[in-house]
Amino acid sequence: QGLKELLDLHDRVAQYILLINQAVETGNVDILIKSQVQGTEITRVMKEYRQAHLERVGTGTTTPLKSIIFTDMLTSYRRIKDHALNIVEVVTGEK
Repeated sequence: QGLKELLDLHDRVAQYILLINQAVETGNVDILIKSQVQGTEITRVMKEYRQAHLERVGTGTTTPLKSIIFTDMLTSYRRIKDHALNIVEVVTGEK
């Protein structure tokens, strides 16, 4: 289940980066609102997956090592998403 969640999260973040890249390439400043909405949705999904993971840890269906790896990967995807948002904010003049 954790792998399925990480793959879904990967796809979401990859699509998000493609959106940001398209905005940079075309100079589309209207992308800020769309990127903020999509970024908020990614954050919501991350929190949902983190909660589901903690429930798996609580029931003993995952090992402590897998737990550390899973949470590190969630954090990394969040940071990638945040950096991408920073890029679009700079491109649109919001930062």
